[in-house]
Amino acid sequence: MFTKEDLEKFSTHLFWDTNIDAVLRLCDPLPFLVQRVLEYGHIADWFCLKELIGLKKMAEVAVKIKNLDYKSARLVSVVSGESIEKFQCYITRQSTQNFWNS
Repeated sequence: MFTKEDLEKFSTHLFWDTNIDAVLRLCDPLPFLVQRVLEYGHIADWFCLKELIGLKKMAEVAVKIKNLDYKSARLVSVVSGESIEKFQCYITRQSTQNFWNS
């Protein structure tokens, strides 16, 4: 799906703990890349990902990521028009007991 040239368009800090070749060897690198761009990427990374896979596909992948940052999920929800209740991270967050007021 992705080539090395595609991944080299993104900011280098997105791959701080791995190299691009390892990402390409994943069975499905899309969830990894979407999560990294949403949580740690610059606006240029957002536009690059949007150009590569489209907003609809980005939202489809983000909905399935259980440990996606809540703020990132809200952003995708607002931009794509997808309901926040469909996001796995939202569902997981609702079932986690909060012991302190935060």
